Amino acid sequence: MKKKRRLNIFIILGELCFAALTLLVIYSFVKLKILSNGSRSMEDMKTISSTIFYWMPRLMIPGAILVIVGSLFPFLTNAKKNSSLVKNGILTFGKLVATRPTGTSVNSHPQLGVTLEFETTTGQMVTAECLKVIPMTMMANFQPGALLPIRYNKDNPEDIALDFTQDQVSLQEALNKYMIDKGLLTNKMLDTAKKGQQGQAVILSKTPTGKIIKGNPELTLTLRVTKVDGEQYDAEITRVMLAESAEKLNVGKVVDVLYLQQDPQSIVITSQSIIVSVNESGF
Repeated sequence: MKKKRRLNIFIILGELCFAALTLLVIYSFVKLKILSNGSRSMEDMKTISSTIFYWMPRLMIPGAILVIVGSLFPFLTNAKKNSSLVKNGILTFGKLVATRPTGTSVNSHPQLGVTLEFETTTGQMVTAECLKVIPMTMMANFQPGALLPIRYNKDNPEDIALDFTQDQVSLQEALNKYMIDKGLLTNKMLDTAKKGQQGQAVILSKTPTGKIIKGNPELTLTLRVTKVDGEQYDAEITRVMLAESAEKLNVGKVVDVLYLQQDPQSIVITSQSIIVSVNESGF
């Protein structure tokens, strides 16, 4: 709250400078009109004009600087905070709850307020917001339920930042650990994901088992899988799914899958809402 009040002071002082300048111009204009209709000398008119030209830069320049500083202050402080968190914070994955525009943009790319829900290493569930400039090409991926890599302050878990700076190997390892901890991934599924062939499948049936594991439902899905060579076969899998993804896995939906050539019944659905990289482009 302290930073917010400081920001308001910058902008208010800048606006007061412009208001004072406006009043000065109006007053001088009225005064000059009165003098022009009277018998006052040109010297009086020059004095008023000189007053305007004297105060105009002394009010306009500081006012513009104060407004600009006030507008950039949250962006600059957020960038500094994010840099510190990315360097020293604890890496985990957060579920995207909502996004909101902040009204700020960089190179035509909008800055969003991103609200995420995540679990700390101590088991505390936290919902917090961070600011991030998002490339326009990635906007469609930032939908509720998506998983994003974040860093949080262990002393203040609500202090978070998105982290897309990790190399893909480190990020994938962190994601695998997160998915295993949540019951969304097993070692066998991980092996399938590493060695499997790409294919597609149509969901023929969807049956909840009634189990809920860490807020995520377990489903039994019957799939008709199409291999890369066009061959088709049916398979049944029982998986714990992200709650938001489970809602979208309806009968008739086509999903991307990975399957083992030597064990076609070992299948991993890859159509999950997980964002592990963003083209930073200097943001």
